[in-house]
Amino acid sequence: MTFISNASHRGAQGEHLFEGHFLQNGIFIAAPKHYLHRVDYVVEWNGQLVRVNVKTLYRCRKDGSDYYAATLNTSCKGGARLYTADEIDYFGIVSLEYGHIWMVPLSAHTHQSIHWHPPQKKLRKQFNSFNWDPYLITDTSTVKQLTMDSYLTKGVDITNSVKLS
Repeated sequence: MTFISNASHRGAQGEHLFEGHFLQNGIFIAAPKHYLHRVDYVVEWNGQLVRVNVKTLYRCRKDGSDYYAATLNTSCKGGARLYTADEIDYFGIVSLEYGHIWMVPLSAHTHQSIHWHPPQKKLRKQFNSFNWDPYLITDTSTVKQLTMDSYLTKGVDITNSVKLS
């Protein structure tokens, strides 16, 4: 019996949604056959082929605050570190709950994590808040997609580990 962590399962769902967006719109997307580099996909973007690492937002509830975050670092022998321009060009950041996909250039953010507050949160943006708006490429919330609800209706509890048999 193999167990997949919730984080790995969410990551796979995010990659599926990301890939589906490009396929549905007839935009070139390819996944490396072997995971030897830190690239999840090569995508045609703004007239060139770019290397993308997909990150799926996860929900955070801290000190009465409710927001989503993605970790923008990679694991290596010495621990976690930021990606470099030699490895990737963009982060494809996905919100499963809201159906949003952003293409964020590696150079646009220099921290190990990035936070996003959903639209219904009436939080005042701080002067140093990340500006997500220019990077939103789609709102797939109304498009046929692999959603959290489809998993819940099939009786899979995504709050814990998922069991494969």
